[in-house]
Amino acid sequence: MQIIDISRDLTTATLYPGSKPVELKQLSSVARGDLCTLTALTADLHAGTHVDAPLHFIDKGADIASMPLTHFIGPCQVVSVESGELKASSLLKRLPFGTKRILLKNSFETFLTSACAQALAEQKILTLGVEGLSPAPFNNEKEIHTTLLFAKIALIESLHLSQAEDGEYFLSAAPIKISGGEAAFTRAVLIRF
Repeated sequence: MQIIDISRDLTTATLYPGSKPVELKQLSSVARGDLCTLTALTADLHAGTHVDAPLHFIDKGADIASMPLTHFIGPCQVVSVESGELKASSLLKRLPFGTKRILLKNSFETFLTSACAQALAEQKILTLGVEGLSPAPFNNEKEIHTTLLFAKIALIESLHLSQAEDGEYFLSAAPIKISGGEAAFTRAVLIRF
């Protein structure tokens, strides 16, 4: 069995413009003679590898704790893409029939067109993962996210797929359960048996 960690480190991953830097503050330390080491974390929920829930862009949308785990656990397809706009015709023809979870490799500077987001929604995709900070260009965040999230597509952002070849894997990327959270950190891995 092969396990590939496709997560970015929470403390060093590139942050979305305007996000607050991740901060770890040590509250107690065994090295200082305390009973245990205890650290507080300050970070926005979109730091590092994380999952967006519908609540991120949709008023009264589902929070991260309400999202079905089937979105994050199961077979997935890793597909290499080119930088720039990703069109539906280019992506869909490369996916095996019935693909429900898609991870876009080399996608740090790849963005979905509105038509591509709509096509993924119509295909009833469960999960879309990207290496970039967003599947959308910064000037069209709302439309792309809303299309995908209204279709209940889970978005995994800030993946690290350099060690994964194109092909089918088993994905395990369940987000931390945070009631009321519009996003959550995840430790995403790919498994090949």
